[in-house]
Amino acid sequence: HWENKNIQRALNKLTRHRSRFLIIGDFNAKHQSWNNSKVNSNGKILFRDCTSGLYSVLYPNGPTCFSSVRNPSTIDLVLTNQSQYCGPLVTHADFDSDHLPVTFSLSHEAVTRPNSSVFNYHKANWDRYQHHIENNFNHDFVLETKADIDSALESLTNAILDARNIAIPKVQVKFDSPIIDDDLQLLIRLKNVRRRQYQRSRDPALKRIQKDLQKVIDHRFTLLRNEKLKRCRT
Repeated sequence: HWENKNIQRALNKLTRHRSRFLIIGDFNAKHQSWNNSKVNSNGKILFRDCTSGLYSVLYPNGPTCFSSVRNPSTIDLVLTNQSQYCGPLVTHADFDSDHLPVTFSLSHEAVTRPNSSVFNYHKANWDRYQHHIENNFNHDFVLETKADIDSALESLTNAILDARNIAIPKVQVKFDSPIIDDDLQLLIRLKNVRRRQYQRSRDPALKRIQKDLQKVIDHRFTLLRNEKLKRCRT
């Protein structure tokens, strides 16, 4: 689990080199780009690094963390500069933890990523979702032993997953497809050049140019992502 104050410093050490890397774990990083409903500070950091071309963020199709007080979230991720060798991330049911185990395969050859589907929560039928859970979950469980608790959790989890499949439609997307066009690639390269120039010279003018370019990149990335989401929902 990555704390907010440490994640940027740690990622700088782990990713600012020319070696191949895989960084895996719970980053507590939420962003809509990997299927979260909200954005937090860690998510902004990973999103900014990703749009700067430092690494790819790989994620499974469904949530990896189920909390009793928050919405399900996708925070168990893989950061890598070798995404072409990574297979799709897959979650596995585990009722002893609020985090689902996540697995993926590595290949010595580049992996062709097939089209994949994700849940479109913006078009969810929440009345149907609630109705299905209320009518398919046994509220009269007797919780006296660990086995009783495990059984109740399994029943509730199955009811939630079934309700999701029934009430929330899916849209087809290309798994981990970069939302980057030629203009955005050019802006990213130019910003990286100005960043390296600033690191050598510490010229404040170069720092301002770098920040202005990052703002343009963020805006362009948002426009491209919104265009992609519109195409997925229509």
